[in-house]
Amino acid sequence: YITDSNAVGVGCQTCPIGAECDGSTLRTKNNLQGARWLLVGQRYFLQSCPVGHRLVNNTGYESQECVKCAAGEYILKSDDPSYSCAPCPASASCPNGGPPIQTSQVQSEMSIDGISPEEIQNNPDIAYALILSLAEAAGVDPSLITLTESCDANGACSSITRRSSLQHRNSAPAGIVAQAATSSLRRASSSTVKFVIHAPVEAAAAVSQAMKEPAFAESLTSGIISSLASQNVTVTAS
Repeated sequence: YITDSNAVGVGCQTCPIGAECDGSTLRTKNNLQGARWLLVGQRYFLQSCPVGHRLVNNTGYESQECVKCAAGEYILKSDDPSYSCAPCPASASCPNGGPPIQTSQVQSEMSIDGISPEEIQNNPDIAYALILSLAEAAGVDPSLITLTESCDANGACSSITRRSSLQHRNSAPAGIVAQAATSSLRRASSSTVKFVIHAPVEAAAAVSQAMKEPAFAESLTSGIISSLASQNVTVTAS
């Protein structure tokens, strides 16, 4: 990639192993959301990775990358290359590979008209937009939410991410419907998305109760419309 093809003395740079380059810019490999790159001079340097990923930026420019912790592991900090992944303690939860906390799992699902299960499974931008919408509606950090499955209208489900190795402690099902219709350029479809909120023990009851309120569904629907619009997915809600 090259940061300014019109400037004198600016040359092409090698794309780091953990990035994808298109000639002028770069993004994290596999469109991983949550990583931060900083442009210094003519090069991009990886500053931090999303929760559950180990930062590698101290072994040479070309070897910069975010390495995901294995199932059942966690990492305390993803913005310091001196930290590494470790087994999650049996007495705690490590949502999405983040620091151990005492949590209760609040499980639920939401129905979305206008987006196919395949789009949710294969498009990280759409999945991340759903996570952000859920986090805002539930009042929790996005790192505490895991999308587990997406199902089609016939009830056939496929895994979105690896299942958590954490034991289920508390379930509070709450059916949430976010109605959406895509533009005529997209095939009409529908999906049921199953998710888990790893709520801190002291907040689990409040989160569960909030999810039963009409305001939660309204906030979630509004958030999905806004978030997907930022991914160039046009939807309307009812």
